[in-house]
Amino acid sequence: MKFNARVTPSPSLSRRSWIVPVISTFFGILIRMWHDDHPPPHIHVEYQGFEALVEIETGEIKVGKLPRKVARIVREWCFEHRGELRENYSVPSDQ
Repeated sequence: MKFNARVTPSPSLSRRSWIVPVISTFFGILIRMWHDDHPPPHIHVEYQGFEALVEIETGEIKVGKLPRKVARIVREWCFEHRGELRENYSVPSDQ
């Protein structure tokens, strides 16, 4: 399953953040991913003013902060979608 990406500009985020495609939203959580971004493979997560970089393989927050419950939900989501996330991370954006 490929995620449908859409670009959503947000004035509250850095210029780099708003061009990162949204691949999923649930419970008010936005998941963004830029293919072939810097290692390790990761997603960008936003939730009610919180932002974090979350590693795909472990589901752990590497940079930033999320509320504990949201971090747990995102970690579980990463585990459930790990294969798809790995695949999307390595696919060029023009495909």
